[in-house]
Amino acid sequence: MPHDSGSTPQAPSRFRDLSTARSALGAGFQFEFQCERCARPWRSPFTAYRVPTLDALVGRVTSWVASRGNAASAPDDMFGDRRARAAREAAFADASRQAAQLYTPCPECRHAVCGDCWSPAARRCADCAAAATATPSGGAARRAPAGAALACPSCHAASGGGRFCATCGFDMAVTHQTCPACGAMASRQARFCAACGRGF
Repeated sequence: MPHDSGSTPQAPSRFRDLSTARSALGAGFQFEFQCERCARPWRSPFTAYRVPTLDALVGRVTSWVASRGNAASAPDDMFGDRRARAAREAAFADASRQAAQLYTPCPECRHAVCGDCWSPAARRCADCAAAATATPSGGAARRAPAGAALACPSCHAASGGGRFCATCGFDMAVTHQTCPACGAMASRQARFCAACGRGF
């Protein structure tokens, strides 16, 4: 769901190429974009790439013709690679357009963040919104009440408010987790994947 930040939508710069190899069965293109604050991922729909099967067939025919002693033209591999690169670029451009509608660029830090990391009231990311409220116009920083330390959801040790737990290194900013079996997203507190039932 897009957010109104007054900025041009943009896809996060943090992404992974999950595309399968050209020679693999069911080859295709897929990309995973991550929130630049909490690393919450979003995967683009898988785009099948059917040309490798045709390339492999043409390659076999070319090899057979060459083995029969007939003059064979230049191999088709270079042309196939060029087609694969063009298809990947088109798939990435399409995935980037979709991701741009799901992440909002912060006008302060320029990070593209997910809905959980966006503050509609402040019209900026949660980090920049917190920094703005921590230092009001009067210059006096607001102090957190005593005993307001957070507990790490991983090891339950008290945290001093940093991004990472000082005891186990858990990223305190993470609000979601990805299922290692099917890639579906779930809240940090979830014990089982709602898509496939695997335990976290």
